Amino acid sequence: MKRLVAAGVLGTLIITGCSSVTQGSGQARQARTTSHSADFPSTSASQSSSAASSTTATAPTTSPSAITGPTRQQREDRLTAQSNGEAHVLVAVPGGFEAATYDRVGGIQFWRSVGRAVDWTRTGGSRYPDEVDGRPYQVAVSGARLRGMVHATFIVKGQFTADNSGLAVAYTTGPKGWGAIKAEPSGNIGPSGQPVGADRIGLSLNFGFVSGRLQTQDCPLNQPIANCGANPVTKLWAWTGADFRRV
Repeated sequence: MKRLVAAGVLGTLIITGCSSVTQGSGQARQARTTSHSADFPSTSASQSSSAASSTTATAPTTSPSAITGPTRQQREDRLTAQSNGEAHVLVAVPGGFEAATYDRVGGIQFWRSVGRAVDWTRTGGSRYPDEVDGRPYQVAVSGARLRGMVHATFIVKGQFTADNSGLAVAYTTGPKGWGAIKAEPSGNIGPSGQPVGADRIGLSLNFGFVSGRLQTQDCPLNQPIANCGANPVTKLWAWTGADFRRV
């Protein structure tokens, strides 16, 4: 009498994720990532039919490569300690986080913490303009990793001109290091490696993050500055690898 033996079929499920833009502002939360592994039971053709009818599950094991680095909260706590409690904004970047700390009197510092180390490395520093008429600083800082970028971009908003034409400045890093994003002779804009100077180049009516792009808003040249807020010239910029090109 012939005996029929059932053969097991293994199925493999692959799960992937996709994210193009990661933003942060103040205490924004970072999405938790998880890693899954599992061993699937199998049945040999040489086993009896009674043995093939029962299986024993093997508990999942965690390989060393699945162990992640410090949590966002651990990194944030360490940044607070290293920067003496300065206000800060964290942005997720490949392998960890970048951050901006600011002292509310014109100074802004840039930091990076990636890999398994919880400590932060200061990667640059700059300044944002004085607020007019001696008012106390009332700035707001936000950050994001824009499409195609491996580094963060940070926007600082405040009352930087008396006529309200310059209310924001943006910072990122490139070939010249961290600095204010300014107009370039080519028509592009990019990280200058410098703060906003006495010429006020680098100030805009507004900066923003829109669909993974950098947005600028400026006053039209053919209208009074008083109309600036009502009729701004709005442009979107895409990262080229070294600076931003208008799209």
